[in-house]
Amino acid sequence: MALAKVLMKNLRNVLQFNKTLIIFTIFIFIYCFINSKINYKSKYNGNETSITGIITNIKIKSDYLELELKAKEKILAYYKYESITDVNIGDKVTLTGKLNKVTSTNIPNTFNYQRYLKYKKIYYTFNIDKITTTSSNNIFYKLKNIIFKRILKLNKKDYYLTFILGNKSLLDNENYNNFLDNGISHILAISGMHISILLLLCKKNKPISIILLILFLFLTGFSSSVYRVVIFYILKLFNKKKSSIYLLILTMDILLLIDPFRIFDLGFIYSFITTFGIFYYKDHIKNIIDLSFITFLFSLPVTALVGYEINLFSIINNLIFVPLISYVVYPLCLISFLFSFLNSLFSVVINILNYLNELCNHLAIFITIPKFNLLLLLIYYFILFKKNNKLLLIPVLLINILLPKLDNNYYVYYLDIGQGDCAALISPHRKDVILIDTGGKVNSSYNVSDNTIKFLKSKGITKIDYLILTHGDYDHAGEAINIINKIKVKHVIFNSDLYTNIESNIIKVLKTKNIDYTKENKSVRFGKTTLSFLHHTLYEDENNNSIINYLNIYNHQFLFMGDASIDREKELINKYNLTNIEFLKIGHHGSKTSSSEYFVKKVKPKYSVISVGLNNKYNHPSKETINNLSDSTIYRTDYDGTIEVKINKKKLKITNYPS
Repeated sequence: MALAKVLMKNLRNVLQFNKTLIIFTIFIFIYCFINSKINYKSKYNGNETSITGIITNIKIKSDYLELELKAKEKILAYYKYESITDVNIGDKVTLTGKLNKVTSTNIPNTFNYQRYLKYKKIYYTFNIDKITTTSSNNIFYKLKNIIFKRILKLNKKDYYLTFILGNKSLLDNENYNNFLDNGISHILAISGMHISILLLLCKKNKPISIILLILFLFLTGFSSSVYRVVIFYILKLFNKKKSSIYLLILTMDILLLIDPFRIFDLGFIYSFITTFGIFYYKDHIKNIIDLSFITFLFSLPVTALVGYEINLFSIINNLIFVPLISYVVYPLCLISFLFSFLNSLFSVVINILNYLNELCNHLAIFITIPKFNLLLLLIYYFILFKKNNKLLLIPVLLINILLPKLDNNYYVYYLDIGQGDCAALISPHRKDVILIDTGGKVNSSYNVSDNTIKFLKSKGITKIDYLILTHGDYDHAGEAINIINKIKVKHVIFNSDLYTNIESNIIKVLKTKNIDYTKENKSVRFGKTTLSFLHHTLYEDENNNSIINYLNIYNHQFLFMGDASIDREKELINKYNLTNIEFLKIGHHGSKTSSSEYFVKKVKPKYSVISVGLNNKYNHPSKETINNLSDSTIYRTDYDGTIEVKINKKKLKITNYPS
């Protein structure tokens, strides 16, 4: 309570005006909270094969177009195109194809695509078989389309699209990830600096300024950062005597009133919290070093939420890249767009930008920042509000980093990675971490294991002691290389020394990184217990050669079956005394070739976990398997999301994280 009172006192001092805006802001937050609990329904029933709407934006992917469609509600439509001239922004179109409900895997503390689209009020995607243009009348969309099509003819069109239309779809993934890792991805977002340059064109002419700002907002797709800047500048034009912080908070309230789901947008949060920090410390900011330092401190907790790590050189990187973008790249982008003979000069500058970006990435030093404890987060910003003793932020960060090490519980996570297997085992104090399988890539645009890595880092985990690959199928080992490249792995265990193509490729990477690998052991240490390997005779079928692991934590028994089928189950029963298994990870995603009635009756699982993708093409799990498990409580990752089992000497707790 004392901390809350001090924070409120500081807030009143910051705002420097009466209580009206504070009360209004509190009501806005309550409104956002209530709105987030409302279960909004789509205007479509999911059976439609034809929809009509206006194309409001086009994003270019590797082999298809992503069309943003304004219909009864927003729709994302996917179109495999032969020529980009097939469609235009502003076209009124009738699409024929298949409507698909948006789904997503769900791992705690990571990006959830379904939730992301829900906050944008998008509930369905549409796979286009045929597209028919019926009209194209909107003058503003025509203008946006003219700019869009002109950009596509230029060299470095990826950066023209980014800086002029706020469309990052053509940016190279490696380049963009370098911007993220270097802590400078915000320079790619259209912000106050861009608006300032535009406003120089009309100087003190208010009507022209407002028209230009609104047009720019439309062209850039009403993104949070542009929305914030445009509304703030319009308010500033008519309220020059009001404090910047007053107008910033009023801007935030207006945006949340228009779209309460923006409160969950990290870009929105980042934009407001960094701008607030700059305004709050304006009297202390004497140069670009001060500006970079303040921005870094205010944005650190938000930046950490993206990947749960911070590049210690990001302050220096901002000193290099912010002036470069502000005074060279962006102005030249606008000028060379208008005067195409300067396009070659812009290309040279972008090549230099990419080179510096890559160079800084090689010099990066990362520190893992676990998910912030709420109390520590409040203390962190309380120290920033005090404007002195910023060194006190260091112990706050250290406590947040060390806090997971004090956790005395065991954890078993059955991670929701789609149609595949992945389980994370974490011992007390994060001493031993074991990953059983990795899943496989389910989407061409991203690696599902990126979320696995982010999840581990959110828990304060920086290394995997044992990566166990139960067998060489893609849906179990397909993401191993990505994991090995992005987080420290000490040991990798294979099911045998007869390697599949996937396993052979993994071994090539292990050798280059000098990572120890072997075939299955008798057991490995896990906290004060061991994870056992239940051995078997060699089968011709790779599924039957799956590693099967047994774990006993405080008399709670776990059995992980890989993709073992009925023959292997019989051998297991004959060879080992397995009964009253509390948690059984069902073999082969619930296929009818596994989990026989005989096996289930012998092991008597209290809880059965099926790792399976939603609406998968194999129709897993089978009805036979579900019937065989009738006496067991079933958890399915496609319905229940990630399943967490927390164990200590006194109790066991199960938590699931549905999408």
